[in-house]
This record gives sequence, structure tokens and C-alpha cells, in this order.
Amino acid sequence: MRDDVMQYTKTCLICQQDKVEKVKVAGLLDPLPVPTRPWESVSMNFITHLSKVGDFEAILVIIDRFSKYATFIPTTRQCSAEMIAQLFFKHVVKLWGVLTSIVSDRDGRFIGSFWTELFSFLGTSLNISSSYHPQIDGQTERFNCMLEEYLHHFVNARQKNWVQLLDVAQFCFNAQTSSSTRRSPLEIVSGRQGVEK
Repeated sequence: MRDDVMQYTKTCLICQQDKVEKVKVAGLLDPLPVPTRPWESVSMNFITHLSKVGDFEAILVIIDRFSKYATFIPTTRQCSAEMIAQLFFKHVVKLWGVLTSIVSDRDGRFIGSFWTELFSFLGTSLNISSSYHPQIDGQTERFNCMLEEYLHHFVNARQKNWVQLLDVAQFCFNAQTSSSTRRSPLEIVSGRQGVEK
């Protein structure tokens, strides 16, 4: 069956048109410390410039760096630091507790005084990727590319249903076995598989 799937994707016009080529960038990078348990460290980033649906035109992507568990939150492109903090508490802290560290890019909403004070109060460190080196947080960048590709495949012609697709996309990403852990993020976090085999 694997061979059939491989052969089909080689001849599928949509698969060939939408597939994004992934090439590793050369150069030395300072690796991030590897977390030792789920929800110890997450990475955060935005996907922006999506078609406006209601109030939403962006996605806040949060990835648990240990389990690879993904959380996709629809939001506005101009989302303030305070709003991000509220979303973060609602979708992460409320469910998994206070983290040890957060990795993000240099978005002003992540490195402003509000976040600095919040992290200091909670005892959480903020690790910022280097300028012009988003590959330091390559995990979130890869998830962003995969999510954009997924939405591109399944969004309707008017591109007005991407918000409704996020929950299914999140489940699919989290139920899929990771090549690095050989388990699904859902299994690592909850102890059970999302889909029984």
C-alpha cells in the first residue's frame, strides 16, 4: 500500500503543484536545549496574511517542543501582546501548567515589556531566535509550512473556511506518528493514541 500511495502522489497534479520543497540552510547554529518532558518548553509563531474570516486573519501556532503537540489558534493579525497572553493562558497554561521556557521569533509582541514582566513573574525564560535565522526555531517553521500546505489543499475556492479547518488539522497533526519520537504527540501527552489501529 505504501508503494501505491507513493506512486499516486508522484502523479497527483494537486500534490505536485502544492508541495513546498524543503531544503536545509547551511551554516552553524546554536542549538536549543532539548526539553526532557512534555510542556516544559514550547515554540510560538504566527501565520499571517490569510483571507479574513469574521475577525480572524492569522493563526497563532504553539508547538510543545518535547512531544511535538501542536495548537492552532485563529486570531487577528494585529493581535496585541495582552491578547496573545490571554490566548496562551486559555490554550496552554490552563491545560498543561506553567512552562519553563518559550521559544519565539523577534516579533515585538513576544519580546515587549508585557511578556518580559510576565515571564519574570512566572519564572519562565524566553528564548528569541537570532535575526535572519528563523531556522533556530525550525520546528515551528516546519509546522507552519505543513499547516499552510494543508489549508491550501482543503480550503474552499473563496478561502473562507480555513478557521473551521483548524480543529481537524490540529487533530490530524497530533495523531500522526513523529519520526523523531516514533509516537504521536497525542500519545505522548495523553498516553493514548488518537486513532486506534
